[in-house]
Amino acid sequence: MFYRSPGKDAYLMVTSVDSPMPIKVDTVLASTPKESLEERFPGYKEVSHEIIDGQKLNAVVIFTCTEGKAKQLQSVKVTPPQVWAVTCMATEEAYAGYEATFDQIIASFKMLES
Repeated sequence: MFYRSPGKDAYLMVTSVDSPMPIKVDTVLASTPKESLEERFPGYKEVSHEIIDGQKLNAVVIFTCTEGKAKQLQSVKVTPPQVWAVTCMATEEAYAGYEATFDQIIASFKMLES
């Protein structure tokens, strides 16, 4: 899923990938090659990441890249094993104006049973 703001200064992207085995979000964060992040987000530089639950199934990563600044939820589904990413990106200039909305989007994300 992809949505761009009317002003074209922000976007929301939701992606998922199947995992070959059950994993936790700390494993995802540690094992994602920097090259793949750089390929997906040119100029990628992590600002911070925080695991936000005791089961290590959800983390919020803040990063910058040539497109601007992003806040990304990485969420792991145990059965079947999947990793979801909710990426909220805005230009550096527009980021502060969207940050509260990005926080609401991330807080409201739920994986439904399939």
